[in-house]
Amino acid sequence: MANCPTPPTSPTSPTRPTSPTSPTRPTRPTSPTSKFNIQNSTFKIDIAVSTLGAYGIGRVGHMLLPPAEGVRYVVSWQRHEGLEPPGSLLRDDVLLLRLDGVGLSRNRNNAIRHASADIILFADDDIEYLPDVISWVRSAFAMNPAADIILFKAIYPHAKRYPEASCPLRLPLPKGYYVSSIEIACRRQSLGDLRFCESLGLGAPVLTAGEDEYFIYSALRRGLQCRFENETICRHPGPSTGSGGAISDGALRASGCLISIFYPHTTFLRLPLKAWRASASYGSGLPRPKRFLHALRCLIEGALLSLR
Repeated sequence: MANCPTPPTSPTSPTRPTSPTSPTRPTRPTSPTSKFNIQNSTFKIDIAVSTLGAYGIGRVGHMLLPPAEGVRYVVSWQRHEGLEPPGSLLRDDVLLLRLDGVGLSRNRNNAIRHASADIILFADDDIEYLPDVISWVRSAFAMNPAADIILFKAIYPHAKRYPEASCPLRLPLPKGYYVSSIEIACRRQSLGDLRFCESLGLGAPVLTAGEDEYFIYSALRRGLQCRFENETICRHPGPSTGSGGAISDGALRASGCLISIFYPHTTFLRLPLKAWRASASYGSGLPRPKRFLHALRCLIEGALLSLR
């Protein structure tokens, strides 16, 4: 797990949607003042959208921005069998990829394989972009030519801790800061064979979270220059995986796995503390000591998996 291999290329079929109708676009959040100069570079951007099933593909049309020069949506669609995409995706700037199987990391990697722009910006199907997101992303890379990956901010229903100011990122990441994929933009050519680990993330068999953090960890270990920019680019209506809002056994195992990888010398000091904190909102209906022991067991199982 610590040396998660680059996933093999899986065959997909790029298709263009053909439905004629388009739903009404929802109201977008107001864009705050940015330090970036809106008159900026002309980097081409591929927005890599991961989606699943009929409901997911229906939401993609609501997140699209008005067509813009040099911007394309690479939509990777799982559980597509027997379904037709909505008419809102009948646009020249949308490339729709049908992907068999499940796994969020597989979905993101599929979009990466079909990207061709200078910059890849990762997206979920339920986010709302701020109006100036494209200008901000272009400006951020123009103003930081050495940066391979830039992470931004998103608005969530819950509070999320970010660094107080824009800064380079190094290991370990700032205390209390975790990464979400919808905040990540990267130079495509800088990635090389770096991909999301398909053993991690929603839809993975055992470790159902943590793919975003491991992606950035792997990038930094490879020597890529990662940077945090204190700019908000989108709104996410639900809790992110790392928020702690919904803890599952698989998410705990993933957490244990990553703790073992990130902090090998202090793993078995950190696991009980993590288990106690998790037990506050995990396994409702059980006494907290039992919740603690169950959470600890899941964390230990994940930590042991990292050694394989």
